[in-house]
Formats: sequence, C-alpha cells, structure tokens
Amino acid sequence: MLRSNGTKSSKSTKKADSTESPSSRLSTDSQNYDGGHFPLNEIRKIISEEMIDFSCKLMIEIDSIRDAFSHLSDSVKETKISLARVQESQKRQDSDILALKMKVDSLEKMPLDGIVSEMDDRFSRKSNIIIRGMPEPEGNSLSDMKQKEMANFHELLDQAKTVINSSIEMRRLGKVDKEKPRLLKIQFECRKDRDNVLRNSKLLRKTRFNNVFVDPDRTPSQQKEHRALIEEMKERRSRNEDVVIRGNRVVPREMRLKNPSFSHFHQGF
Repeated sequence: MLRSNGTKSSKSTKKADSTESPSSRLSTDSQNYDGGHFPLNEIRKIISEEMIDFSCKLMIEIDSIRDAFSHLSDSVKETKISLARVQESQKRQDSDILALKMKVDSLEKMPLDGIVSEMDDRFSRKSNIIIRGMPEPEGNSLSDMKQKEMANFHELLDQAKTVINSSIEMRRLGKVDKEKPRLLKIQFECRKDRDNVLRNSKLLRKTRFNNVFVDPDRTPSQQKEHRALIEEMKERRSRNEDVVIRGNRVVPREMRLKNPSFSHFHQGF
C-alpha cells in the first residue's frame, strides 16, 4: 500500500511538473535540492526554455509596435496630403478673389458707356496676337520689307509647328526705335488659327526665336490686370512657389484648367 501511494504521488508530481513554467520548475527543483550536485543539463534546459518563451513574447510585442507605427505613419501621410490639398485650394481661391476684385474695381471706375466700349474693344481684338521681340526687316522699299516680314512670320510658324488656314494682316505698332523692335500685330481671319499660334508659341523657346514672345492682343484695361498677375507671380515665386499665369489666374505649374483663356501665354517671366 505504501508503494502504491508512493507511486501515485510520483505520477502526480510529474503531471504537475508538465504544466509548470520553466522558471517555476527551476524554483521547485531548487527547493528540493538536497545539497548534492544539481543536474547541469536540467539547468540548461530550463534556461533555454525560459529564453525561448521570453523571445516569443518579445517578438509579439515588437510586431505589435511595428503595426502601430505603420498605422501612425499612414495617418500622418494622409493628413499631410489633405493639408496640402486644403492649402492649394486656398491659394486658388485667393487668386480667384484677387482677379475678381481687380475686374470689379476696373468696372466700378468706368461709366456704363465706358463698359460697353471696353467690351467692344475686347471683342475686336479676339482674333489678334501681339509679337514682341521680332526683329524688324530691312529693305529698299516698303513692299520689300513687308515680304521679308511675312517670310519671317511664316518661319516662326514653322518653328512653332503651326499651320494656319486663313489670311492674315500684319503691321508694326508705335514709332521706330533703333534700340528695340516695335511690337508686331497680327490679325487672323480665323479665330482658330490665332488660338493655335498662341498655344504652340511655347515651342519657340528652343529655336532661334527664343527671345520672341507671342501674347494676346489686350486692351489697356486687360494689360493692367495682366501686369498685376505678373507681380503676383513674381512675389509667389520669390517664396519658392512654382507658379505660372493661366486663365487670368496665378496657379501651380502642374495645374490644368478646364477652360483656360489664352492670357497665360505670356512667356519670358
């Protein structure tokens, strides 16, 4: 009976040991140590199991921290993108408000007949362009000079990869100035030809006409508005903003307008 009870006690102890943690087993074995040699292999086994258990817990904690950091990083990126969009939207609104204010101020200073006259003047210029920096040809006669002027303009069209399908009229504006060429005004029979020339004028920057600039034919009121836009563009560029003039607005270079006017074809700034 005593052996039987002893055997049962031994089995119970083994069963209990199988559910104990490595650290608990080491503590229990230490208490049962009778002063003899403690089994070294058992110590190594217990320490190894303890290290494995700790490593597993540590890896779980590290993975959890990584996941949390990844979510936080994504949230920061999304917040930055949203903030950039809000700032860009605010800049566009500020530009729109400024352009609208300039137009309102200009109209408020005009009497009703002046407003009608301004609209008529703008309409009459819709099919025109103004070319700045085009050298004036020399010739023995006026007709000779006109032929050379026309030949120069058609060479400019070739360099801008533009074909026109309507007749044109051209003339120089202002008094002769030996220091610089006068403005050259081109009037197109077809508005579409005029638009194509303006649109493709940016191609001149890599040709011999790189110092020649093509603009819409603006009224004095429109010229004043455009000068204000140029000043705004310069001021914003001084703050390292990459902006240009498009559609009577100062906007980021990469921005595209749905229905831009051609007032942004002001090269050289």
